[in-house]
Amino acid sequence: RKPEEEILASVYAEVLGLDRVGVDDDFFAVGGDSIRSIQVVARARARGIEVTPRQVFEARTVAELAARARAEAAVVPRALAELEGGGVGWLPLPPAGAYLMDLGGSTDRFSMSMTVDLPEGIDANGLAATLRTVLDRHDVLRSRLVTEDGVCGLRVGPSGVVPVDGLIRRVACDGRWDASGWRESAAVELNAAMGRLDPVAGVMAQFVWFDAGPSVPGRLLLVLHHLVVDGVSWRILLPDLAAAWAQVREGEVVELPRVATS
Repeated sequence: RKPEEEILASVYAEVLGLDRVGVDDDFFAVGGDSIRSIQVVARARARGIEVTPRQVFEARTVAELAARARAEAAVVPRALAELEGGGVGWLPLPPAGAYLMDLGGSTDRFSMSMTVDLPEGIDANGLAATLRTVLDRHDVLRSRLVTEDGVCGLRVGPSGVVPVDGLIRRVACDGRWDASGWRESAAVELNAAMGRLDPVAGVMAQFVWFDAGPSVPGRLLLVLHHLVVDGVSWRILLPDLAAAWAQVREGEVVELPRVATS
């Protein structure tokens, strides 16, 4: 009925993975949750609709949220990177990381992993550009484990500091993902990738590209140290990877929306 509703309905559908969302559909009744509400705020803001996560919870339908939204040119809070120091520098370990360090022993292999399907036609340059964009956006992915003045923490480097090309291992394969040989190869590569992680040296990520050739979609194994990722993080990182690749594919300048805080 009005531009704000059209934009918000589109954003709801994108975030929820639905074909369409009606103006009177309850966001949480059709699949929304707290993490997706944050994605709604970010995508709506990028299109000029200023809303807050609290408003998404209180005004759960497109119609109600549109009535409360401030439709104006996107006013993004000053990105942390624009402030002194930005998202770069020293920060304390998160509680889970501090607990892990207190246990003692080696923690280099303490990681989370996920295997995703790659789009057909992606090449080495496109994959590297996609991964580089996401690592540049999320500060903590560029961190290394340090001890300064007797305190263990993370030191985050600036954008571009991580040599992404060196984190990608290409493995040729035939694309028969249901074969036992693929599963065995994936297990071997996962074990090896975990062994290459080195938080002290700033190696928080490893990527294994199972390349089945230009005409068959490949797969990508992402292995990230648990100091920089948790179960919720994947729901932010995977959409960012998809958005970055969409721009790479179209030959556009690859730039994801700025984050308001680190």
